[in-house]
Amino acid sequence: MQTVIFMANGVEECEALLVVDLLRRAGLSIDMVSVHETKQIESAHNVKIECDKTLDQVDGSAVDLYVVPGGLKGVDNLKANEKVSQILLDQHNNKKLLAAICAGPTVLSELGILDDMNATVYPGMKEDLGSKVHFKDKNVIQDGHVITSHGLGAAIPFALHLVSLLKDQETADKVSKTIVYK
Repeated sequence: MQTVIFMANGVEECEALLVVDLLRRAGLSIDMVSVHETKQIESAHNVKIECDKTLDQVDGSAVDLYVVPGGLKGVDNLKANEKVSQILLDQHNNKKLLAAICAGPTVLSELGILDDMNATVYPGMKEDLGSKVHFKDKNVIQDGHVITSHGLGAAIPFALHLVSLLKDQETADKVSKTIVYK
């Protein structure tokens, strides 16, 4: 199983890196992919992060899951990237897994991916989802092939849910126990 997490300047580093960390602990492959010309990005809190690849180095046909992290500036950078939009729409049209956390679901919503679906988002951004999305105030919501989560405080259950989908619940439980998450 191959996973890509989009990394843009302004990303909420804890949401993104927590997903990367827990998936890798589960033995899953996840690439941090910079949507900029260089592999290095700067997070919302001025942390420099060296990504594994740039967007041009991704073979979309081999990706099982794309993850969209939050961070307001990062989300704006993702929304402005036409290639990211096309990748997300192709993934959605092929009914392959998509996941987004915090402000990230607004990227999917703006593309119409969340229309008529149950989803969550950072609580202060509920209106940004638009009227076609059925907002649910929960840590993690899965509706079909789309998984959303509402913020950094839900990043562990979000990442563990992704592990359970990509591998199995037993592995997710083992990772949870390893990090002493209850």
